[in-house]
Amino acid sequence: VFIGADLLSQNGFVNKVGSLGIAYAAERRNIPLYCLSVLLKYDPRPYLPSIIEQRGGYEIWPDAPKNLSFYAPAFDFIPYRLDIKLICEKGLLEGKDIENQTYSLYPFLNWTYASLSSRVPT
Repeated sequence: VFIGADLLSQNGFVNKVGSLGIAYAAERRNIPLYCLSVLLKYDPRPYLPSIIEQRGGYEIWPDAPKNLSFYAPAFDFIPYRLDIKLICEKGLLEGKDIENQTYSLYPFLNWTYASLSSRVPT
């Protein structure tokens, strides 16, 4: 199974909603899953569920009854613990290798993120 990524982190990646179900189905059937992405999508900040965009209920059901609550994330977080490999410009990587390989190929990202992290609240 091949799947893309909108964001790479040290512990997993973020992709469109429904991706986590595909990853779990592949794991259950012992089918290898590969994430195809560029390392420029790597974000060194710890993954927090709050970064996931939430869709409004009106997108799901425009005429929903009042007081009905929706949980409608636009993206899923897929952990690397599912034995996912990343196919990228550095070849085939495991999740634990993404940070080092990103900074070896794009050293300016290490400087950029270090300077931003001192200015961006976590």
